Amino acid sequence: MRTPDSAQPPGIVALPTTVEALRDNMPPERLRQAVNLALDNIRDGVVMVDTSGKVLLWNTVAERLLGRGPVITSPEHWAELYGVYHLDGVTLYAPDELPLARAMAGEEVVNYELLLRPGNGSESRLLRGRATPLYDGEQQVGAITAFHDATEYDELLRRVRYRSLHDHKTGAQNGASICETIDAMLGELEGQDGSGFGVLLLNLDRFGLTNSVMGRAGADGVLRRVARLLMQRDQTIAVGRLCADEFVLITAAADLGQVQREANQIIFALRSLELTPAHVGYQLTASVGASWLGAGAVSSADELLAHLTHAVEDAKADGRNRSVPIELGAASPPHLHGGRVNDIIRALDEDRICLFAEPIVREGGGIAALEILTRLRDDQGDLSLPRHFLQTAERFGLIAQIDIRNLSSLLRWMRQRVDNRQTLPRMHINLSSQTLIASEHFRDWMSLLIEHVRLAQQITVEVTETFAMRNPAESAMLLQQIRELGCRVALDDFGAGYSSLSQLKLLPLDYLKIDGSLVRNVLDDPQDRAILDTVIRLGKALDLPLIAEHAATTAHVDALFAMGVDFVQGYGADRGAPLD
Repeated sequence: MRTPDSAQPPGIVALPTTVEALRDNMPPERLRQAVNLALDNIRDGVVMVDTSGKVLLWNTVAERLLGRGPVITSPEHWAELYGVYHLDGVTLYAPDELPLARAMAGEEVVNYELLLRPGNGSESRLLRGRATPLYDGEQQVGAITAFHDATEYDELLRRVRYRSLHDHKTGAQNGASICETIDAMLGELEGQDGSGFGVLLLNLDRFGLTNSVMGRAGADGVLRRVARLLMQRDQTIAVGRLCADEFVLITAAADLGQVQREANQIIFALRSLELTPAHVGYQLTASVGASWLGAGAVSSADELLAHLTHAVEDAKADGRNRSVPIELGAASPPHLHGGRVNDIIRALDEDRICLFAEPIVREGGGIAALEILTRLRDDQGDLSLPRHFLQTAERFGLIAQIDIRNLSSLLRWMRQRVDNRQTLPRMHINLSSQTLIASEHFRDWMSLLIEHVRLAQQITVEVTETFAMRNPAESAMLLQQIRELGCRVALDDFGAGYSSLSQLKLLPLDYLKIDGSLVRNVLDDPQDRAILDTVIRLGKALDLPLIAEHAATTAHVDALFAMGVDFVQGYGADRGAPLD
């Protein structure tokens, strides 16, 4: 037994701090008990062997994790005896690959991972650990490994990561995750001429109606089935859900034609999707934007989705339940010209935003009013409205400037007609939700009306149903202020939001304008006709005149009047003209 250092201060006792000191200060049997007690009270499994593989130490955690105690056998049988597999769960470790065997051979194995599948029927476990050789001076006397059960920890990490990357309702990737996938795939295309992949943006048509018909739980079930349908397509690479009714599908394809065929097949599959027995006959449809991406087509997922969103809007404008392919290249596609924020700012600065008058006709062909629409004068002096012009203006907060400019131009035109003693028809003008909810813009817009209050009684202001129903009480207050100046109020896009009778009764309204999406297919689609008939009956119950827009042909006009609509507008009634 070692004696304390003679330099040790009196009254101070040195505690043993090394294995050698413990060995010198403790009888062998007691030392063995202390070591076993320490090993049994740590969370890691510990196994110590000599150079032949004979087990010298083995704690209770190791026995619990390995499923049995030490067995007198050679290392050649360890993998089979304890069920030690590679992470694929199929391949047994070769004897010389085992971390403890490698440590016996003099190698230090840091942060190893292995899968344990005990033969006693216990569940597989993921073990992580470290194995090191043991030396006595320069001579190796064995090896030791310490390991722990990482199964629950890894499962928790997997669940957290899964939830951070996936939509909890459908199991598809969430918006951020699918965009990261697209960005990564775009990066892999660099320098690979001829390679590429397809992307579809699917927007479920009139999903608000699905919610109303099936209830929230039923609609959630529909979303899950849609996601499952998309995931099970043969060429699907990844599926993501951007928002309530919008999905992104990445598909393997050699060109845009293959992507478009896949889009059409998906649209057909959605229409054929069987819903619950209580909703037999109700069909699910989608508007789809389709694109194929080669090297240099777009720079990011955000840019791609902006293009595809425009394509989806085109599909909806053309009647829904269809796909619009777009060919992307280094330059912006032609159909986007005029719909970029810089184009709008330039048009405002150059005063190229003009008014176009579309007649609203009564049965028999007489003009009851004119709706003022926005048009853009091009470099040749022709009037047109580029696709997405107004959507982009709304997105970037420029629509209020257009609203105020349009009202100012209309009032100036009306003033001139009065001064020239010309007949002044009733004029309909749109007022965006952004102008209504922004107090400074609404104040400027109202100031124009107050300045020309004598003309206000000939003006009908159109606001969208979506805005009005967002907060009926606040909307009613704002609309009442407009009516008090003498204007009438029309609820635009009526039927798109499927408002209830009790909600609509809160609003001070003079007209209901039926949403054009319910009109376009009324001649061919029994479902659309049934919905339109319901909307007309709701309008009649409110005792308000009904205006149907987007009547494309004379057949549409005749059908709408036959169904009980009071006024019609669209190319089938009158194509309209610039407001000179």
